[in-house]
Amino acid sequence: MGAETWLRENIKALMRMRHMNQGNLAAELGLSQAWVSKRLSGKDPPLGSRFQVHDLNMIARVFGVPPFSLLRPSAGWERRRSGYERRSGHDRRELYGG
Repeated sequence: MGAETWLRENIKALMRMRHMNQGNLAAELGLSQAWVSKRLSGKDPPLGSRFQVHDLNMIARVFGVPPFSLLRPSAGWERRRSGYERRSGHDRRELYGG
């Protein structure tokens, strides 16, 4: 999986956590639902339909997360819903956005 795939999957996971659909995200971004749909579809997007650095900043702001975290493989947003993450057999309090 590449960064573009991780990005799409992380955005979709954050949307599920916040009970957002593409229209909600588009409204928060001030863009069209078609814009969001094209970028989240992952179906060999033509040039101009891929995420740009500016897009990452806008999307990260909506979700209250650092932009680089959207590019991480298996960011596991849904696992962290409660604010706790399991590490080395211990629960550690983590702060995640919003």
